[in-house]
Amino acid sequence: MQHCDHFPACGGCKIRNLGYETQMQEKMAELQALFPDTPIEGPYIGPPSGYRSKMEFTFSQDRAGRRFLGLHQAKGRGRVEDIIRCHLMPAFCSEIQARVKSWWEASSLPAFFPPKNEGTLRTLTVRTGEASQDILVILTISGRLEFAPEPHHIEAFSHLFDDMGKVGVFLIIQKCEKGTPTLFLEKHLSGIDRISERLLEHVVTYSPQSFFQPNPIVYRHMLLKAREWLSPGPSDTILDLFCGIGTFAISLAPYAGQVYGVELSSTSVADAKENLTHLGIENMDVYCVDVKDFFASYGDFVRPNFALVDPPRAGLGEAALRFFEERRFEKILYVSCNPHTQVSDIQKLKSYRVEKAALFDQFPHTVHMESMVLLTFAC
Repeated sequence: MQHCDHFPACGGCKIRNLGYETQMQEKMAELQALFPDTPIEGPYIGPPSGYRSKMEFTFSQDRAGRRFLGLHQAKGRGRVEDIIRCHLMPAFCSEIQARVKSWWEASSLPAFFPPKNEGTLRTLTVRTGEASQDILVILTISGRLEFAPEPHHIEAFSHLFDDMGKVGVFLIIQKCEKGTPTLFLEKHLSGIDRISERLLEHVVTYSPQSFFQPNPIVYRHMLLKAREWLSPGPSDTILDLFCGIGTFAISLAPYAGQVYGVELSSTSVADAKENLTHLGIENMDVYCVDVKDFFASYGDFVRPNFALVDPPRAGLGEAALRFFEERRFEKILYVSCNPHTQVSDIQKLKSYRVEKAALFDQFPHTVHMESMVLLTFAC
């Protein structure tokens, strides 16, 4: 395992001190304890280093004016560990981070200070395409006019990476005032405007603020397993809740009769629809609506017999749970980045039984895991 100069101060990796085989044994044991009577497949893994397709670094300054660009410390109460080389991401991302740090140090721009809503520079996000080697560099700044950077600062930033290949540079202005919704205003500064990534047979693209799985290699294992476990045919209709840019649904659509995706993010829905057009997929529709509101608006129109859900860490929510109990799906494939809420949700689905589960290690060296559970209608 590669040595990391920032462990254990950095909060990015919590269990880097354990060998990777030991990490997998502990995660398998944790998932098996949550599903004691269920066979667990896996773990399905990829490279334990350089795997992350997205990393977000925070700008910070101390009272002495020293500047930090990195990840929050494990026990730092908001302090930021100044990262030189993070082994979770590809090596070229560290070069990007170093160039941004030099650009910052040559300027007078202050780091954003959340408690007082003061300062300019909030975060630096680097997104990469594992198969394409596309790169997006995203600088997020404060939306307060008194802290706006000068045009020459932004112009210099936009050209920091001109020699690094297919790189797109973006500015996001985050307007956050007490009592009003947070707004994110996006500006494309230079280079490519989206990332392309290979799923299985398909290549999809997505934009800077859309969600994409953080470990594309392991995610392909998940797509294959979803296809195997659901095993849809031309007479099957699939409902994909919390679908993001529709990657699960896109990989299943060629085998199903009809697929419906549901996603709240308008940016992700726009990306999904662009991919459907580009790929020529005609048996899939995507609805831009909150999952909890979808059932009241479209529940009588959409009549699926299979469901795939990949909710946020908080779980499905009561509206989705009620819908599944009322509709009696033949199969539900529940994907989760939080197996504890996954178990809690499944216990409320009294009409279904757990057939099998699988562990996918999307997050080596961290305590997090991705689990997939197949449910079938039981009564």
